[in-house]
Amino acid sequence: MSIFTQQLEMQLHQVATFLQEDIKRQLIDDGHTATGELVDSIKATVARGSNMYVIEGNMAKQGQFIISGRQKGAKGVPIDALVKWIQNKNFSNGVKETRGIAFAIQSSIKEKGIKADDFIGKVFDKNKGFISDKINNAVKIALDLSLTNLINNAKQFQ
Repeated sequence: MSIFTQQLEMQLHQVATFLQEDIKRQLIDDGHTATGELVDSIKATVARGSNMYVIEGNMAKQGQFIISGRQKGAKGVPIDALVKWIQNKNFSNGVKETRGIAFAIQSSIKEKGIKADDFIGKVFDKNKGFISDKINNAVKIALDLSLTNLINNAKQFQ
């Protein structure tokens, strides 16, 4: 692996780590921490393709429902997910009561919907300057190292 590649990957890993942590913070700030499962599931990695790098993000399935919201009249939220949420919030004191609350919440969501919260978009909007600067700097450093190596190698043949 060349110095160019090492520097670029190191800088991109810093961006990925920053995004991962800032997305987690945004979720917490927006109050999406009922079970902690979504926050814990946020992962950002750097993948190397044949001629490019990609920062990839992964999260638990419920993250997509928070981002897109739920339109009224849409398919119901899975009862098991609601039961888990109710139990984590300690809103009931029995299995039968918990399921009853879950069905009531599901009915309300079908009737009213859920407002979307694009927590990932917020992070990118808030940090686009930082991300752009960090990536541009990574490419500049890597290119400088690559050109320096090229010049030094050319000098050896003179």
